[in-house]
Amino acid sequence: MAEATEQRDDWPAVPTPEVETVADRLQKLEQAVSTLAERASRNGSSPDGLAHSYGGLVPAALAGALVPVVPQDPPPGTEPNFWDRFAVWREFRLMVQMYFDPRYRLSRVCQFGMPALLVLMILNFFFLGAMPYIGFLLERLALVVLAVALYKLLSWEAARYSAVLRYLAQYGPVGRP
Repeated sequence: MAEATEQRDDWPAVPTPEVETVADRLQKLEQAVSTLAERASRNGSSPDGLAHSYGGLVPAALAGALVPVVPQDPPPGTEPNFWDRFAVWREFRLMVQMYFDPRYRLSRVCQFGMPALLVLMILNFFFLGAMPYIGFLLERLALVVLAVALYKLLSWEAARYSAVLRYLAQYGPVGRP
């Protein structure tokens, strides 16, 4: 057993990693960029919106050449009305709609979290509101915090429901015909 813990001389030396300097890395990068520029000039002109040389890389990226800047048009047949322009109103409509949609099932967090928050709001009135002198202030403060928590919970669930609606619109209903 003592032999296993002794240092052995016949083991190979641990190779030391080669440290690359910043100048070496910069030189490799410049060579790669010049190689790409030569390859692009041999293949002909680059498509519209792409950089033509090393100096054009940053301006092309800032101009949004690789991502669409124009928002997508709504699907045909859906005319936006005045209230659809307000995101909060649309979100409240989704919250109500998700409760009456038979294709959608609420997550467990929302199934148990929403009633728990509503019970806490009611208990808040009885316990914090009954405290003398500052009870009304603490009750209102706790009510605001619980209301924001309830809104966030329902907002997350509405976002999930919206994703399900987009999926169903794209792939159609799954399951029995």
